[in-house]
Amino acid sequence: MYTKSKPMPSSRTLAAVLVLTLLVDPCMAQVHFFRSYINGFSSYGSSITPGPEGTVHVTGITTTALGGSRDLVLMTLAANGDPITSRTLDIAQTEFPLRVLTIAPDRVVLAASSGQQASADPADMLLVKTGLSGTSGEVQGWGTPDSVEYIADMAQGDDDLVLLGSSWFDQVVQRPAFFVVRCDTAFDLAWGLSANVGPGRYIAAATEVAPDGSVYVLGTVDQPVTGQPIEGILTLLKFNATGMLQWARKFDVPGNMLTSRIDLCVAPDGSVFFMQPFSNGDGQALFHVDPSGELVWCHQLQVATGQTLLFTGILLHEDDLYLAGRYGFGSASSNPLLVQCTTAGTVNWARTYGSGESVGDLLDLCVTTTAEGPLALWAVGEVRPLSGDQQHLGVMKVDIAGNGLSECVREELVMTATDVVPAITTPVVDLLPFTTPAAPTVTIAPVEMEVWTGCLSTGIDEAQQALQGAYPNPTAGPCTVALPAGAQVRSMSFVDVTGRSLAINAHGGSGKVTVDLTAQPPGLYMWRIVLADGRLLTQRVVRDR
Repeated sequence: MYTKSKPMPSSRTLAAVLVLTLLVDPCMAQVHFFRSYINGFSSYGSSITPGPEGTVHVTGITTTALGGSRDLVLMTLAANGDPITSRTLDIAQTEFPLRVLTIAPDRVVLAASSGQQASADPADMLLVKTGLSGTSGEVQGWGTPDSVEYIADMAQGDDDLVLLGSSWFDQVVQRPAFFVVRCDTAFDLAWGLSANVGPGRYIAAATEVAPDGSVYVLGTVDQPVTGQPIEGILTLLKFNATGMLQWARKFDVPGNMLTSRIDLCVAPDGSVFFMQPFSNGDGQALFHVDPSGELVWCHQLQVATGQTLLFTGILLHEDDLYLAGRYGFGSASSNPLLVQCTTAGTVNWARTYGSGESVGDLLDLCVTTTAEGPLALWAVGEVRPLSGDQQHLGVMKVDIAGNGLSECVREELVMTATDVVPAITTPVVDLLPFTTPAAPTVTIAPVEMEVWTGCLSTGIDEAQQALQGAYPNPTAGPCTVALPAGAQVRSMSFVDVTGRSLAINAHGGSGKVTVDLTAQPPGLYMWRIVLADGRLLTQRVVRDR
């Protein structure tokens, strides 16, 4: 139930302590866009997760210069794509972020690797926990002494986290394996193990937690044979909530997976969907496996043009699967790709996006919703302008059917699904305990991201989406917003990230309103103003530490 505050005569006479309550305009439309963000020499995005009030958190890489150091970058974007906060997280080594998850309204956790992965130098899997405005962070490293580990994925259970990693491709490693670690959000270990399924190079790929708390682990194992191409065998393992192995399966479908990111998602019934490249770029293999490890179906997705498909992210929302990746022969000529399939593996739609002035791909995706509008489908990855080689962190937002950017749709793809029957074997699995080193330290600093908008589409006037000129934002207390010329305020509301109405001191002046957040804890807040002419103005405000 929503209530409104008492009408205010005008912005000029506003000077009172307002009890601000949540106002919702059910007709408010979404903003859809295709944008890029750049800091330093280059940037790219690797993971995206929903935040409060329709926001998203994005993690990726920022590089200071050509051949320079890489640092984690963490951004919080408003529903219209504007950066609310952006900062780098430096672990004093080269970092490689893989996943970001929201664990509380004001806390996120990033999974990353730190160290020189391409050599025999020690490298560790890392977890970094930080707040939304972020001036400090907690870090935990997971690894074995004097070895080379990297993180592949992180998943969230009810109140805990699951990490998946494996050894880097180095023959010095005597016992390669998939590493699985389960811990709470304070990083206290519940259990950790290494799962060995025979000789070869291990490439951990993805992990997910099922509704019953069991854990799925997906990866590939390559057994090099002299004179033969390197392909790898897709391997899926299932553990119960306490780390006991339930079963393991290998699925032999032709495809080179050493340079391809593969992903999985779990359905409410505990079955799992996952994919791999098919026959060295000739489409994509999409699997559905039941909770006992039995194959339900496997389809090859392919386009008639013969172009390469490469999917890197998969998402199950209600009764539809969403796949994100790229379409094209290579990174220099590919475009972002989104596909929607049914849970039976039939394709509803497939679409490439872009401004016509750039190339790129997508690595991860998520769905957000707010009380003000419908569902939104977000995706993050990399964008490169055709005029240069500089990488940008790219973010797309469309509606749940992939619409909203008609001027940015490069091509509607005709995609077919053909049945494939892979060879399936059950490997012997050897489990060993997994140990951890001491935690490293982290330095967090705010950064400015240059924003480029390739395509922007709105359902209503931009003035109804956001206020202009809120300052300072972030704020340590007072925050002022400029109102449109001649505007009169009818009512206002102010809520925290949980939707709780707040009593805030508000003061009016000539064409502006100021609120004071000094007494509020750090975090993200939503400010809404309804004008006398019925326009709804919104502003997200960050209370800094």
